[in-house]
Amino acid sequence: MIVAVALPPVPTAISTSVSARVAGDPLRVEQPHLTSVGWTPPATAAGAPLVAVLDTGVAGDAPDLQAVLDTRYARSFAPGSRDALVDVEGHGTHVAGIIAATSDNAVGVSGVSAARIL
Repeated sequence: MIVAVALPPVPTAISTSVSARVAGDPLRVEQPHLTSVGWTPPATAAGAPLVAVLDTGVAGDAPDLQAVLDTRYARSFAPGSRDALVDVEGHGTHVAGIIAATSDNAVGVSGVSAARIL
């Protein structure tokens, strides 16, 4: 027995309406997932959640993270690295940027939340 199933059409392009509606970051057009989840730029507010990124480190000189890095308790647990603000692999900085890169600052990408990064 052969069963045929009709599937909905696959979209050929994802709308970048968020980048068209909101002035901001030059690489936001490369973040189509923001539109897919109905993202709006996060409001900045005191008391934003503090997120610990347990990865390869977070580069302390990343321009999109300058305003959100909270280094008071930052520690490195990466083998061979004693400096919590060095990321030789780049992966931890990438993850931190997805979480909390400053939006609408004309630099890089937009983070999905208004969190602070530990």
